Amino acid sequence: MEDLKNKLNSICENQSFQTTWTLKNLINDKNIDREGDKPVYSASTRKISILMTALKQVYENKLDLNEKLIIKSDYFNNTSGVFRFCEPGFSMQIYNILTLMIIVSDNACTGTIVDLVGLDNINDFCQNIGMVNTKHIHGIPLETLKYEGDLQETNFTSSNDVTHLLNLILNGKYNCNDSLNILGTSQNLCSLALDILSGQQFRSKIPGLLPYNTLVAHKTGTTPHNHNDAGIVFKDDIPQYIFSAYTSFVPTEINNVSGQYVASELIAEMSYEIYKYIN
Repeated sequence: MEDLKNKLNSICENQSFQTTWTLKNLINDKNIDREGDKPVYSASTRKISILMTALKQVYENKLDLNEKLIIKSDYFNNTSGVFRFCEPGFSMQIYNILTLMIIVSDNACTGTIVDLVGLDNINDFCQNIGMVNTKHIHGIPLETLKYEGDLQETNFTSSNDVTHLLNLILNGKYNCNDSLNILGTSQNLCSLALDILSGQQFRSKIPGLLPYNTLVAHKTGTTPHNHNDAGIVFKDDIPQYIFSAYTSFVPTEINNVSGQYVASELIAEMSYEIYKYIN
């Protein structure tokens, strides 16, 4: 896959900002990456590990997906999702809160779930499954945070770590005992996680240039200068590849075009090249 790696790196090198990525080809079980172990701002891709920590606690009978929680006003001061536009104080089932945390990246939902499962438990989960370059510092990122400074000030991960997590979830869906033991969950809960991730509403990155209605189980992540996506791409219900891409230090504007658009197009182009190569 060296020719594909060169092609993907060439796409990255056409831009001035930093891009790290990891690809797992699920057809031949080979991996390639560009600085895959490098810690980067995780943004909302970290919600995959929050989801799996919650589902681990469901498996342990510590949580009930049907239990209703009140969405408190404490969580409404954020810039992501839909509930910040609503009046606080309503209640929802944990299942629905987890779903909205993923598919529209709702941070009122994120804060609710992080407080429920515990930040220490999320970090323990990540370390125990082998996400060695991942740390959750805040339940909801601080609005005053500068995304050009010390990574230790906020939530960080690596493209290798997130690819590893997604691979464990996928293997868990197919009842791989080793993966299920590592995740501490069940086949049904891994399938549920992938169903939730497949409902992702922000499809401009990994699925952006793929054939219409291509199934992608993924989670995006965005800050003012970071535009990320990590997910599993399927064809005819058969998993083809896992791709995690992280862009950093993206200017707000590049040649009179939104930096977010340019970074999203870069990830979409890379995913399209992978899709063509594998198929």
